[in-house]
Amino acid sequence: MKNLIHSVLFIIILSNCLYSQNINSASSKTPKSKILASTIGITNTIAPPFLGYYLEKNQKHNLAEWVMWYGLLAGPSMGNYYAQDMKRFYIGTGLRTGTALLYLNIFNDNEGEDVAVGVMTTVFLTTAIWNLWKTPKSVQEYNDKNINLSLAPCYLPQSRSVGIALNLNF
Repeated sequence: MKNLIHSVLFIIILSNCLYSQNINSASSKTPKSKILASTIGITNTIAPPFLGYYLEKNQKHNLAEWVMWYGLLAGPSMGNYYAQDMKRFYIGTGLRTGTALLYLNIFNDNEGEDVAVGVMTTVFLTTAIWNLWKTPKSVQEYNDKNINLSLAPCYLPQSRSVGIALNLNF
């Protein structure tokens, strides 16, 4: 329970710190990739259980627990985080975290634990699928909001003249 609370606080504080450092002017933002965002979300969901298993085998129990909680709570939302869609990031992470905290606080005994495990699993799976499914939409919304238009002087070698290059990224 204590490691879960520490993990949640760490994820929230780290995500806010990293997000606040990535805020730049609109002219310097480059378009984000839907494929990369989906890959980040899937990788951060699938890799932590394998890494946690490896760490557990090598007697690194506390680190394994931290990695597993990260993969369960924040992993599926990391594609949304990459797209700077903090609303979807916090909704997914918050629902999974709230469900885990409720489960760990309420169901310490065996009464009703089967139902609680079912509810927790359902919430974890549906929010993870939702986050992974909405990642391309988050990237599209980011790219739509951050159209990059730039003008720069250039030399045109074929006509041997100077011109202005217009670069539009959307």
